[in-house]
Amino acid sequence: MIKSKRHGSIRRAKRKLESEDIILSQGSIQNAVKILGLKRVKVQPKPKLSEAQMQKRIEFAEKKRARNYWRRVLFTDETLLFLEPPSTHVYISSGDSIPQIPRSKQSPKIMVWGGISWYGKTELILVAQGESVDSKRYQKVLSRAWPSIRAQFPGNIRWILQQDGAKCHTSRSTMQWLEDKGAEVLSDWPANSPDLNCLENLWEMFKEQVYRRNFKTLRGLYRVAREEWNQIEHKKIRNLIRSMPERLTQVIERNGETTDY
Repeated sequence: MIKSKRHGSIRRAKRKLESEDIILSQGSIQNAVKILGLKRVKVQPKPKLSEAQMQKRIEFAEKKRARNYWRRVLFTDETLLFLEPPSTHVYISSGDSIPQIPRSKQSPKIMVWGGISWYGKTELILVAQGESVDSKRYQKVLSRAWPSIRAQFPGNIRWILQQDGAKCHTSRSTMQWLEDKGAEVLSDWPANSPDLNCLENLWEMFKEQVYRRNFKTLRGLYRVAREEWNQIEHKKIRNLIRSMPERLTQVIERNGETTDY
């Protein structure tokens, strides 16, 4: 029962066993969990896809599975960093009190933008501190990032910009800005598909490193974020980009449903 209910808590398992007249201590259940090699993880939410979105994902995957194609793509995205890092799960001994962390109702935060490719990464750009991001602000971010975008691609590479379907990314003025810069945009990127952007995986690893550091102000948070971003190994980025064909194969095999990524 424990092995089949991987998402259940130890306390829930204990109550379930007791309801079936099986009496075991919490310690015995914890030992069983260790023997079975189970570990407690935080459930990761996945986008709920419509039929139309799944069909678009299949069409996209069928056209873009070639491995070499993804070596020309610059994956870009924004992410939020909080001054008070989100809560994490911890294990405690029986009888110990649950740890409490003082936390504001709404933690101050910053939004940062970054891009990765087979050839390297862009500068990490501060997008906003609590403000919404419109087309004008997004274009300023791209303008700041442009030297680091161009610097990473060899002169003979016709590179492609990947971005999701956020309004500030796809507005008429932003698309005109990109056209004026001579940028080729991956225009058929499927909606509601963060699992296809390998930068999302890098963000998770990046945030783990950031939140292990000490900072007390938003300025300090951004300083730490830039330091951790600059330390990301090129090998790690290439490994993520190598995963693209497998991601797209999973999309096809699962009829457009989300992947394991």
